[in-house]
Amino acid sequence: MARAPKPWFRKDRKAWFVTIDGQRRSLGPNRKSAFQQFHGLMARPKKRAVGRAVVRRLHRQQNSADAIVPSSFLRLEPAAARTRLAQQKRPDRTVGPVI
Repeated sequence: MARAPKPWFRKDRKAWFVTIDGQRRSLGPNRKSAFQQFHGLMARPKKRAVGRAVVRRLHRQQNSADAIVPSSFLRLEPAAARTRLAQQKRPDRTVGPVI
């Protein structure tokens, strides 16, 4: 389980830093302004990228009879989307009797 992001002070650089979504950001030398910047960064909504595999799957589902898209697929990141789609079995696409 990942730790919750919080600012820390680096003595060698004499500045506050925080790591959010894998990106280390400098918040400056002043503690009060560093925590204000930190709260501003945490309040911003996260930008999520949707991978090509998810887009293809959504397109296929919209153009087929089973157009139900789980909301979890809309929040996946590219690597997670590729992994989840690779682990799933393809649904059986049998066609009923032709009359």
